[in-house]
Amino acid sequence: MKIFAHQGFSKRYPGNTLASFQGALGISDGIECDLWMTRDGRWVVFHNNYHRDAGFVTEISYHQLRHYHSSVCLLTELLDLISNKIPVFLEIKGKITQAQVNDLLAILYRYPTLQYYLGGFCSQNIKYLHQFIPSSRLVYNIVDSTPGNIHSVPADILSISKEQLDSEFVRNHPDKTIWVYTVNDKFNYQRCLQLGVDVIITDDPTLSFVTPKSTLAKWHHGGIVVLSLVGIICIFQAIGSLLSRRRSKNL
Repeated sequence: MKIFAHQGFSKRYPGNTLASFQGALGISDGIECDLWMTRDGRWVVFHNNYHRDAGFVTEISYHQLRHYHSSVCLLTELLDLISNKIPVFLEIKGKITQAQVNDLLAILYRYPTLQYYLGGFCSQNIKYLHQFIPSSRLVYNIVDSTPGNIHSVPADILSISKEQLDSEFVRNHPDKTIWVYTVNDKFNYQRCLQLGVDVIITDDPTLSFVTPKSTLAKWHHGGIVVLSLVGIICIFQAIGSLLSRRRSKNL
Protein backbone atom coordinates (compact mmCIF):
# COMPACT_ATOMS: atom_id res chain seq x y z
CA MET A 1 0.00 0.00 0.00
CA LYS A 2 1.36 3.41 -1.02
CA ILE A 3 1.07 6.67 0.87
CA PHE A 4 0.25 9.98 -0.80
CA ALA A 5 0.75 13.14 1.25
CA HIS A 6 -2.48 15.17 1.37
CA GLN A 7 -1.61 18.74 0.37
CA GLY A 8 1.96 17.73 1.18
CA PHE A 9 3.05 17.06 4.75
CA SER A 10 0.07 19.08 5.96
CA LYS A 11 0.20 17.76 9.52
CA ARG A 12 3.47 19.65 10.01
CA TYR A 13 3.25 22.51 7.50
CA PRO A 14 0.46 24.66 6.05
CA GLY A 15 -1.22 22.56 3.37
CA ASN A 16 -0.76 23.18 -0.36
CA THR A 17 2.44 25.19 0.16
CA LEU A 18 5.91 24.59 -1.21
CA ALA A 19 7.14 23.99 2.37
CA SER A 20 4.55 21.25 2.82
CA PHE A 21 5.40 19.59 -0.50
CA GLN A 22 9.12 19.83 0.24
CA GLY A 23 8.49 18.20 3.60
CA ALA A 24 6.78 15.24 1.93
CA LEU A 25 9.69 14.43 -0.37
CA GLY A 26 11.57 11.33 0.67
CA ILE A 27 8.95 10.12 3.16
CA SER A 28 5.92 9.52 0.91
CA ASP A 29 5.18 7.66 -2.30
CA GLY A 30 3.35 10.61 -3.84
CA ILE A 31 1.66 13.90 -3.09
CA GLU A 32 -1.86 15.26 -3.62
CA CYS A 33 -2.73 18.87 -4.30
CA ASP A 34 -5.76 20.97 -5.27
CA LEU A 35 -5.94 23.12 -8.40
CA TRP A 36 -7.97 26.17 -9.33
CA MET A 37 -7.56 28.51 -12.28
CA THR A 38 -7.59 32.21 -11.45
CA ARG A 39 -9.38 34.85 -13.52
CA ASP A 40 -6.14 35.64 -15.39
CA GLY A 41 -5.60 32.01 -16.39
CA ARG A 42 -3.04 30.85 -13.81
CA TRP A 43 -3.26 27.41 -12.26
CA VAL A 44 -2.80 27.84 -8.52
CA VAL A 45 -2.46 25.25 -5.78
CA PHE A 46 -5.26 26.12 -3.39
CA HIS A 47 -7.89 24.09 -1.57
CA ASN A 48 -11.07 26.16 -1.67
CA ASN A 49 -12.47 28.52 -4.27
CA TYR A 50 -13.03 31.17 -1.62
CA HIS A 51 -10.50 33.18 0.36
CA ARG A 52 -11.96 35.15 3.26
CA ASP A 53 -10.05 38.33 2.34
CA ALA A 54 -9.53 38.03 -1.41
CA GLY A 55 -12.88 36.53 -2.45
CA PHE A 56 -13.46 33.79 -5.00
CA VAL A 57 -10.21 32.45 -6.47
CA THR A 58 -11.78 32.04 -9.91
CA GLU A 59 -12.84 35.72 -9.93
CA ILE A 60 -9.53 37.33 -8.98
CA SER A 61 -6.05 37.41 -10.46
CA TYR A 62 -3.12 35.37 -9.21
CA HIS A 63 -1.40 38.52 -7.94
CA GLN A 64 -4.51 39.56 -5.99
CA LEU A 65 -4.64 36.13 -4.35
CA ARG A 66 -0.92 36.27 -3.64
CA HIS A 67 -1.37 39.67 -2.00
CA TYR A 68 -3.70 38.16 0.62
CA HIS A 69 -2.18 34.68 0.73
CA SER A 70 1.57 34.98 0.28
CA SER A 71 2.26 31.24 0.54
CA VAL A 72 0.07 30.30 -2.42
CA CYS A 73 2.07 28.68 -5.21
CA LEU A 74 1.60 28.18 -8.91
CA LEU A 75 1.28 24.70 -10.38
CA THR A 76 4.50 25.29 -12.28
CA GLU A 77 6.34 26.14 -9.03
CA LEU A 78 5.17 22.85 -7.53
CA LEU A 79 6.21 20.86 -10.60
CA ASP A 80 9.59 22.59 -10.65
CA LEU A 81 10.06 21.52 -7.03
CA ILE A 82 9.15 17.87 -7.39
CA SER A 83 10.38 17.43 -10.99
CA ASN A 84 10.54 13.64 -11.46
CA LYS A 85 11.23 12.91 -7.78
CA ILE A 86 7.74 11.81 -6.84
CA PRO A 87 4.31 11.19 -8.44
CA VAL A 88 1.64 13.84 -7.98
CA PHE A 89 -2.16 13.69 -7.95
CA LEU A 90 -3.54 16.94 -9.36
CA GLU A 91 -7.08 17.24 -7.99
CA ILE A 92 -8.92 19.70 -10.20
CA LYS A 93 -11.52 21.75 -8.39
CA GLY A 94 -14.66 23.12 -10.01
CA LYS A 95 -15.79 22.47 -13.57
CA ILE A 96 -13.21 23.02 -16.27
CA THR A 97 -13.49 24.00 -19.90
CA GLN A 98 -11.78 22.59 -22.96
CA ALA A 99 -9.55 25.66 -23.06
CA GLN A 100 -8.47 25.02 -19.46
CA VAL A 101 -7.73 21.38 -20.24
CA ASN A 102 -5.58 22.47 -23.17
CA ASP A 103 -3.74 24.93 -20.94
CA LEU A 104 -3.12 22.25 -18.32
CA LEU A 105 -1.91 19.86 -20.98
CA ALA A 106 0.54 22.46 -22.29
CA ILE A 107 2.03 22.77 -18.79
CA LEU A 108 2.32 19.01 -18.31
CA TYR A 109 4.10 18.65 -21.65
CA ARG A 110 6.90 20.76 -20.19
CA TYR A 111 7.59 17.99 -17.65
CA PRO A 112 7.98 14.85 -19.79
CA THR A 113 9.31 12.66 -16.95
CA LEU A 114 6.64 13.71 -14.45
CA GLN A 115 4.43 10.93 -13.08
CA TYR A 116 1.01 12.45 -12.57
CA TYR A 117 -2.61 11.59 -11.93
CA LEU A 118 -5.54 13.84 -12.80
CA GLY A 119 -9.04 13.86 -11.39
CA GLY A 120 -11.42 15.09 -8.77
CA PHE A 121 -15.09 14.96 -7.74
CA CYS A 122 -16.60 16.19 -11.01
CA SER A 123 -17.45 13.34 -13.41
CA GLN A 124 -17.70 15.77 -16.34
CA ASN A 125 -14.09 16.82 -15.71
CA ILE A 126 -13.03 13.17 -15.81
CA LYS A 127 -14.75 12.71 -19.18
CA TYR A 128 -13.13 15.88 -20.53
CA LEU A 129 -9.71 14.78 -19.37
CA HIS A 130 -10.21 11.32 -20.86
CA GLN A 131 -11.21 12.85 -24.18
CA PHE A 132 -8.34 15.30 -24.49
CA ILE A 133 -5.62 13.55 -22.46
CA PRO A 134 -6.50 9.88 -23.03
CA SER A 135 -3.12 8.61 -21.82
CA SER A 136 -3.46 10.20 -18.37
CA ARG A 137 -4.23 8.18 -15.25
CA LEU A 138 -7.59 9.41 -13.98
CA VAL A 139 -8.86 9.43 -10.40
CA TYR A 140 -12.57 9.76 -9.62
CA ASN A 141 -13.26 11.02 -6.10
CA ILE A 142 -16.49 9.55 -4.79
CA VAL A 143 -18.78 10.74 -2.02
CA ASP A 144 -21.98 9.19 -0.66
CA SER A 145 -24.06 11.49 -2.85
CA THR A 146 -22.17 10.70 -6.07
CA PRO A 147 -24.92 10.30 -8.70
CA GLY A 148 -25.27 7.70 -11.42
CA ASN A 149 -23.24 4.67 -12.31
CA ILE A 150 -19.62 5.22 -11.41
CA HIS A 151 -18.64 2.60 -13.97
CA SER A 152 -19.71 5.02 -16.70
CA VAL A 153 -16.94 7.40 -15.67
CA PRO A 154 -13.69 6.61 -17.54
CA ALA A 155 -11.42 6.43 -14.50
CA ASP A 156 -9.27 3.46 -13.54
CA ILE A 157 -8.89 4.74 -9.98
CA LEU A 158 -11.69 5.25 -7.47
CA SER A 159 -10.91 7.43 -4.47
CA ILE A 160 -13.29 7.16 -1.51
CA SER A 161 -13.41 8.38 2.08
CA LYS A 162 -12.37 6.11 4.92
CA GLU A 163 -15.96 6.19 6.13
CA GLN A 164 -17.17 4.71 2.83
CA LEU A 165 -14.57 1.97 2.74
CA ASP A 166 -15.69 -1.59 3.40
CA SER A 167 -15.01 -5.04 2.01
CA GLU A 168 -18.14 -4.88 -0.17
CA PHE A 169 -16.93 -1.77 -2.00
CA VAL A 170 -13.57 -3.37 -2.72
CA ARG A 171 -15.24 -6.62 -3.80
CA ASN A 172 -17.67 -4.80 -6.13
CA HIS A 173 -14.87 -3.01 -8.00
CA PRO A 174 -12.25 -5.67 -8.77
CA ASP A 175 -11.19 -3.89 -11.98
CA LYS A 176 -10.45 -0.59 -10.21
CA THR A 177 -7.52 0.70 -8.22
CA ILE A 178 -8.78 1.82 -4.80
CA TRP A 179 -7.54 4.94 -3.05
CA VAL A 180 -8.81 6.11 0.36
CA TYR A 181 -8.80 9.61 1.88
CA THR A 182 -8.06 11.12 4.40
CA VAL A 183 -6.47 8.46 6.63
CA ASN A 184 -4.81 10.04 9.66
CA ASP A 185 -4.99 7.34 12.34
CA LYS A 186 -3.40 3.95 12.78
CA PHE A 187 -6.68 2.07 13.08
CA ASN A 188 -7.89 3.12 9.62
CA TYR A 189 -4.39 2.66 8.23
CA GLN A 190 -4.44 -0.97 9.36
CA ARG A 191 -7.99 -1.40 8.05
CA CYS A 192 -6.92 -0.18 4.62
CA LEU A 193 -4.02 -2.63 4.67
CA GLN A 194 -6.32 -5.51 5.54
CA LEU A 195 -8.84 -4.65 2.81
CA GLY A 196 -6.17 -4.44 0.12
CA VAL A 197 -6.36 -0.70 -0.56
CA ASP A 198 -3.77 0.46 -3.09
CA VAL A 199 -3.16 4.04 -1.90
CA ILE A 200 -4.08 6.09 1.15
CA ILE A 201 -4.05 9.87 1.20
CA THR A 202 -2.96 11.27 4.55
CA ASP A 203 -1.95 14.51 6.26
CA ASP A 204 0.84 12.55 7.96
CA PRO A 205 3.04 10.57 5.55
CA THR A 206 4.99 9.21 8.53
CA LEU A 207 1.89 7.29 9.65
CA SER A 208 3.37 3.97 8.57
CA PHE A 209 6.50 4.64 10.65
CA VAL A 210 4.63 4.95 13.95
CA THR A 211 4.14 1.96 16.23
CA PRO A 212 0.52 1.91 17.39
CA LYS A 213 0.03 2.91 21.00
CA SER A 214 -2.29 -0.05 21.43
CA THR A 215 0.51 -2.38 20.33
CA LEU A 216 2.92 -0.75 22.73
CA ALA A 217 0.34 -1.10 25.46
CA LYS A 218 -0.05 -4.80 24.69
CA TRP A 219 3.72 -5.28 24.78
CA HIS A 220 3.91 -3.36 28.04
CA HIS A 221 1.04 -5.33 29.55
CA GLY A 222 2.49 -8.61 28.27
CA GLY A 223 5.87 -7.75 29.71
CA ILE A 224 4.36 -7.08 33.11
CA VAL A 225 2.50 -10.40 33.01
CA VAL A 226 5.64 -12.32 32.05
CA LEU A 227 7.73 -10.61 34.71
CA SER A 228 5.02 -11.28 37.29
CA LEU A 229 4.96 -14.98 36.44
CA VAL A 230 8.72 -15.17 36.59
CA GLY A 231 8.64 -13.47 39.97
CA ILE A 232 6.04 -15.93 41.34
CA ILE A 233 8.06 -18.88 40.08
CA CYS A 234 11.21 -17.52 41.73
CA ILE A 235 9.34 -17.07 45.02
CA PHE A 236 8.05 -20.68 44.94
CA GLN A 237 11.54 -21.92 44.09
CA ALA A 238 12.99 -19.98 46.99
CA ILE A 239 10.35 -21.34 49.38
CA GLY A 240 10.95 -24.88 48.11
CA SER A 241 14.69 -24.49 48.56
CA LEU A 242 14.21 -23.15 52.11
CA LEU A 243 11.91 -26.04 53.08
CA SER A 244 14.35 -28.53 51.58
CA ARG A 245 17.24 -27.16 53.70
CA ARG A 246 15.13 -27.34 56.88
CA ARG A 247 14.26 -30.99 56.19
CA SER A 248 17.95 -31.73 55.73
CA LYS A 249 18.78 -30.19 59.09
CA ASN A 250 16.02 -32.12 60.83
CA LEU A 251 17.38 -35.37 59.38
